Amino acid sequence: MVSVSSFNNTAALTLLKGDAHNSVSSFMNSSVFKVQSGEIFTAISTAMASEELQKDFKEFFKREMDAGFRTSAEGIHPDNGRHNALVYTIMEHRTKFPPEEFTIHTDLPNGASITTTIPSIVAMKGDLFAADIAKKQAAYDEAMALQNAEPDPELVKIGAMAQVVKALVVDGQKTDLALLLDESERNPGRGYQEEDATETR
Repeated sequence: MVSVSSFNNTAALTLLKGDAHNSVSSFMNSSVFKVQSGEIFTAISTAMASEELQKDFKEFFKREMDAGFRTSAEGIHPDNGRHNALVYTIMEHRTKFPPEEFTIHTDLPNGASITTTIPSIVAMKGDLFAADIAKKQAAYDEAMALQNAEPDPELVKIGAMAQVVKALVVDGQKTDLALLLDESERNPGRGYQEEDATETR
């Protein structure tokens, strides 16, 4: 295992410096965090420089801490929460990290520690494929649900009223639609006959 304190890689450390409130930076720069090699540390720190991944890390960390307090009054140690959040972030974005299997380790107070093995991308290939298919299926189902959704009755009423208004108001002149319909039923084709008669004259 290589801890950040014993791993002297200026480029990797620079990626993680900056905002003192960035929990992933402070965690990975601390002596409690260890990885199996310098190359793995560089790859993890490079990936975690992404704003998207840092955001996910913070959300996972908050979730872990909240869950810890729901379990017990003492909750869990922040380093435990950070370790778990990093694991979740790596698994969520597995293809952005080293493809081979690797481990991360965190020392906790009172001699405790936690070590997690991240499976290789090859080992996770089936899971990643299934997750991708599930994501696409969910998007398809959502699109179909919107397409097949029953129209809102209130919107249908408003649409019908709009059509009536359009029929009643033509070029600013109000037309008695009921009378027009009634006249058409009593004298079908009358209008055309009178028009033809006029043309004959």
